[in-house]
Amino acid sequence: MVDKASSGHLGTPFGCAPLANALWGKIMRFSPFQRWLNRDRFVLSAGHASALLYVMLHLTGNGLGGPYEVSMERLQQFRQAGSSTPGHPEFRMTSGVEVTTGPLGQGFANAVGMAIAEAHLAARFNKDGFPLFDNYTYVLAGDGCLMEGVCSEAASLAGHLKLHKLIVFYDDNKVTIDGGTNLAFSEDTAQIFAAKGWNVLHIPNGDSHDPAVYEKAVNEAKAQTEKPSIIIMRTTIGCGSGPAIEGKAKAHGGKFSNIEEIRSRYFSPEGLRKNSDFYLASTDSAPCMRVTVGSTAENCEAWLIELEVPEKTTVASLKKILRKPPHCLEVSASTKVLFRNNGVLTTLFDKELVHSHVTLLNVRDDKVFTFPENFLWGAATAAYQIEGAAAKEGRSPSIWDAFCAVPGKIQNGDSGATACEHYYRYSDDVQLMKDLGLRAYRFSISWSRLLPQGRGRLNPRAFDFYSSLLSELCTSGITPIVTLYHWDLPQCLEEEYGGWLSAKIIPDFEAFASTCFQCFGTFVKHWITLNEPWCCCALGYGSGEHAPGKSSNAGQEPYLAAHHMLLAHGRAVKCYRDQYQAEQGGLIGLTLNMDWKEPMSASEADRQAQVRALDWQLGWFADPVYKGDYPEAMRARCRDRLPSFSKEEQALLLGSSDFFGLNHYSTDFVSGEEKGSETTENYFADQGVKNTSDPRWLRTDMGWDVVPWGFERLLNWIQKVYSPKGGILVTENGCAVRETTEQDAINDSFRIEYLQGYLSQMHKAMANGVDVKGYLVWSFMDNFEWAFGYAKRFGIVRVDFESQQRTVKDSGRLFRTLCKENKLKVPSRVLASAEFVPFNGRVEETTPSGSRAGYAGRPQMPQLSKDDAQRMLEDFCNKYENEKFQNQMVHVYQQFMIHNDEMRLLKERRRLCFPIQMEILPKYGFEPTSRGVSQVQAALTAPRLTEDPRIEQLNHYVVYLTGEMPREKAAEGVLPKFYVPKAVLKKFRSRGDYGDELACEWNRMVGKYCRTFRESDPELVQDLEESLKSDGVIGFKNKAGRVYASEVLKCMVEHNAAIIGGAADVASSCGSHFPELQGHFLPPSRGQGLDGASYAGRYIHFGVREHAMLAILNGICSYSLMIPYGVTFTVFFQYGLPAIRMAAISKFPVFYIGTHDSIDLGEDGPTHQPVEVLPQLRAMPNLLVIRPADVNETVGAFEVMAEQYASFRDISQYVDPKPLSRRPIFLMTCRGELGLPYKPNAGMSGREGVKRGAYVVHDCFDIPTGTSHGSHTLPTGSKVPDIILIGSGQDVGLCMQTKELLLKWSSAFYEQLHISFDGPIPLPISVNQPCLKIRIVSMPCWELFDEQDQEYQESVLLSNYTDVLSIYVEKAATKNTGHDKYAQYSVLMPSFGLSGKGADVERKLEFTADFVASKVWAAWLERGRHVPQQADTGDRGFSTWVSRMHRRAGGN
Repeated sequence: MVDKASSGHLGTPFGCAPLANALWGKIMRFSPFQRWLNRDRFVLSAGHASALLYVMLHLTGNGLGGPYEVSMERLQQFRQAGSSTPGHPEFRMTSGVEVTTGPLGQGFANAVGMAIAEAHLAARFNKDGFPLFDNYTYVLAGDGCLMEGVCSEAASLAGHLKLHKLIVFYDDNKVTIDGGTNLAFSEDTAQIFAAKGWNVLHIPNGDSHDPAVYEKAVNEAKAQTEKPSIIIMRTTIGCGSGPAIEGKAKAHGGKFSNIEEIRSRYFSPEGLRKNSDFYLASTDSAPCMRVTVGSTAENCEAWLIELEVPEKTTVASLKKILRKPPHCLEVSASTKVLFRNNGVLTTLFDKELVHSHVTLLNVRDDKVFTFPENFLWGAATAAYQIEGAAAKEGRSPSIWDAFCAVPGKIQNGDSGATACEHYYRYSDDVQLMKDLGLRAYRFSISWSRLLPQGRGRLNPRAFDFYSSLLSELCTSGITPIVTLYHWDLPQCLEEEYGGWLSAKIIPDFEAFASTCFQCFGTFVKHWITLNEPWCCCALGYGSGEHAPGKSSNAGQEPYLAAHHMLLAHGRAVKCYRDQYQAEQGGLIGLTLNMDWKEPMSASEADRQAQVRALDWQLGWFADPVYKGDYPEAMRARCRDRLPSFSKEEQALLLGSSDFFGLNHYSTDFVSGEEKGSETTENYFADQGVKNTSDPRWLRTDMGWDVVPWGFERLLNWIQKVYSPKGGILVTENGCAVRETTEQDAINDSFRIEYLQGYLSQMHKAMANGVDVKGYLVWSFMDNFEWAFGYAKRFGIVRVDFESQQRTVKDSGRLFRTLCKENKLKVPSRVLASAEFVPFNGRVEETTPSGSRAGYAGRPQMPQLSKDDAQRMLEDFCNKYENEKFQNQMVHVYQQFMIHNDEMRLLKERRRLCFPIQMEILPKYGFEPTSRGVSQVQAALTAPRLTEDPRIEQLNHYVVYLTGEMPREKAAEGVLPKFYVPKAVLKKFRSRGDYGDELACEWNRMVGKYCRTFRESDPELVQDLEESLKSDGVIGFKNKAGRVYASEVLKCMVEHNAAIIGGAADVASSCGSHFPELQGHFLPPSRGQGLDGASYAGRYIHFGVREHAMLAILNGICSYSLMIPYGVTFTVFFQYGLPAIRMAAISKFPVFYIGTHDSIDLGEDGPTHQPVEVLPQLRAMPNLLVIRPADVNETVGAFEVMAEQYASFRDISQYVDPKPLSRRPIFLMTCRGELGLPYKPNAGMSGREGVKRGAYVVHDCFDIPTGTSHGSHTLPTGSKVPDIILIGSGQDVGLCMQTKELLLKWSSAFYEQLHISFDGPIPLPISVNQPCLKIRIVSMPCWELFDEQDQEYQESVLLSNYTDVLSIYVEKAATKNTGHDKYAQYSVLMPSFGLSGKGADVERKLEFTADFVASKVWAAWLERGRHVPQQADTGDRGFSTWVSRMHRRAGGN
């Protein structure tokens, strides 16, 4: 990483790698997928060593498979512009990074904040048996961190507070970038920390590779509960880089000059053998022998180790050794131990002795399929099938409610009236989806729930339900895929005009779709207009099996309904693309269902039958969308019964899908129907197709055949015929399984093998180039299965329909592993049964009732004699030994090692091997196709062949030639850069699996906690639940007190238990502590004599530690569930500017209150008068600085702060930094009185004005109360001000006093001018009326004002009016600090302040109304004005009224 970037730090990553191995490999509790609250935290205070942290996040699989995965590609982008692996760790930029660190010592103080957060939440919520908050915070700090003052401050406070769950590893490597630490750092760190109340431990050899060394130290730290711990370890910086670098200053930064030497040492087969942690020294005194053991079998983890074992060790003993630590390898009874004898691998049996070089071949009963990185795994449901509340919450009946009411239509008389009660249980269901790791969830919106009349009025309860569901999905990291129509048409439209049989439905559907886009488009990026329109038309209007249950006109109505559905789809897509897609950025398409149709034979009649079957089901809807019209075969057979599209309608439909949504379940053999079928006017008879089932096929509980190979053929056919842009999204696939008991339901092995078979065939299609983007299993949970009621169960989650209890089935656990690992393991027997087998000649109906379990027998295939098998394998060996073939295979494996793309590896190996296979197979009776290859593989597994030693050896040799041999050659010399041995990756990924289980256990414990204490302590449970949902905000309430910020803060503290913080140095002066409300955050032993002193207290006594306070607040904020605030004098915030920067970078909404904001604090003098702090803070990106002018603006500032927490966000979900608007807020208040001298007249309140950043407080004319300036047109005529005075804080009142003086002066001036005027033209003004028009603008927050639209900004500042003079007045800022962006002139502090009484200092520095008015008057006269005519007009250059009066009246 560092070498490629030519930038960064290698020394600490090399030196502390053993510590990282122990922390992530043994000690810490973490999950790479779930940021659950009770996880252990790791803080890299030595942020320059970020490469170490990024590597560990990659090894543990943080964000694996998602958009924020710390992937190998992102490691390769280390320190590059726009990379998610920046130079120093950044929170929200890299998945798994807890806080932003960089400036040394910041992370140390952040960790203290995290430990405070854990202690506080544990004191608030933990109960016996429920340790909800029980995590540790680990820190890696270096010499530089400990030299920083913030570290000393934070360590002092941590020791005082006895934060025993804080463990710091201090890397005392004695080297800085400038040389040895003895140049500037000679203190006894151990004694200093001991004096501060820390538990001091030592690891003498910090270079130890034994994780037990670090684990022992951590256990010692955890053994006591009174002190934080510091573990001092002496590492060698750059350890392992060679004597010229390690332990020296040159190891501190940048590239290592001997990087290639280092790589060859550790990243070659020989280097790995010599330096691997997998070394095992024999403790047996008996003579030993050295054994090299390797495993590189296809689809198995590859490793290569060297170990010593006693002489005459048997194979069985070797297997036992390899199973035990430190190896812990997957060595089973089926693992074969081989040695090479004259170029042929020979099997060693368990009782035979081990040779010096052996190879282990894991003959596993499964094959591993790896899917693309961003593959979309999810589950699907539909509204009527799961929501329930059918007659409640404002929903009107749908056609399925009416259909269910017809006796005999639904099995057992069931209906969807209650279903799964998802309407009331959606939050728990989303949590369950999250626990399963689903990346996507498809559901439908009930038309009759959202628009009960089918059009017009929106049901607000439906809007709230779907908005809440979508919000929880998005904040849980689950992509919502929303279906607009899943068969539940409002019954009122069916009764009004016949539903889909009328063209009137087209605009109604478009309006419904537009409503959904408008209401939910910010959440939804994948829309599906129609689900399985074939079912709606063929079953609803052809056979009558589905709602609305019509079959009397099956020759016309299915085609008419389909025609209207297609046009409705086209109109909805056009609406989305024209009005919403550009802004919302989503995709839209439709989902079609199709069973594969395989011709019964190779005859032309059967092939034509296949074409018709595909056209009548899939082409019926896909052809208009992808080709512009119905299939020709349909047009020829149906003639005028099939409606026609106009040219405009064809254009509307063509290309109207951004992806191809596919639902697939089964397959049939098809043949031509008997004579006479074409004359029958019936949709089903129109096809002229006979469907046939193979009796050897398994069947689901629906009676549908299990035929995985049909899935692969269907995908290939769709890709070939339609080449859908946006790829194929499998929106449904799954099976119903008969479940007579709960145990049957949970142990659903039939469904597991169904999924394995179908997914392996989907992977096969993808390897052949089919562009499949995602797969959604049907269904997420058992539900109402239409005409079958609740009798058929498709879910990977079981639902007890009486208790509504949800239970994850084994198939759900399989899916969880699939979502997390992006890999699928499939047993060989399932793979064999998933492959194509020709029809056996027996005929069986395609839709029999009932189901069957178990396997129906092996597929029929050509039989191989032993001689033929041996000759065939020898032929393969001869071909695969060819030098050209081997060179090509070596290149393929080299590319794989570089790119780690397993899909590409499979494709390239197939490309090279397939021609050889096609040449050899026909000689032995197998067809030269991929099916023939599968048949050979299955034939060679016959017991009579595998028992033959020679055949077995040849078989292994073929595997060796196409796998192990080229892989070994590819790995000779130095392995590719950015290479991680699979054994290493597996070790750390397994730790992540363990953490995922811990996260799920914690979620379950929270649920049990809430159930247990809901009655006995309802307020506590409500506090916890609302905190978990809203990141700590429990209903912001606001009461306006006095004008001081402390009164509003007190109100917030009283009404929100999540607010925690304190003041540094001057709490009494700042008014920030309310003991009766907050108590004191102190350990019990420190709080003697203080009421409310415990870790549950919410006021932290920071002492005189400003920098530590601000950095600790960042740590508290990163922990979540709390709203941190800090208060001190404004000038003292300069001590902690680096911490404020970290909050702004991290988007931590920390709340700062700075008091004594300007020169008015008086006697303390310029040392405490912060004339430069306000500009400094305003210059910081992503920080809101608010300087309120009165009590209303102060309240508004607190509301702005509360809005940072008001939006719903699940704290356990990692989110992308770009869309976040959260940021820290600095409220700057004054020491003196705050208020306005007279009542505002401009209509906008101060509370609203703060949120706009600036607003008109007092104008030159009255504006009705409640009117917003942003809604007005720009002023004209007499309403245009001459002067705009701008200020913030106390200076707004000063501007208003200045205005009062200017009005008096201008009136007197004009009166004097009138008396002395001696010209022939009378003055067109009233002598007794002042002629200056002055507007006062309060600008409390520059950042918020800059975010307003240009129209609003112009309405406030009138910057396009060249004849309006604008002047900025601010005594809290110095000159040249950006005020010219808003005003032409400014009255600011020229330098530092003075010591003295506030009023005296203001007069001395000319910040009183008379001084400011004089400066404004002078600027006004200097600028000049023309004589007012009947209305104001533009300036006339230098011919202004002042110069004209001077010439004509002789001066005044």
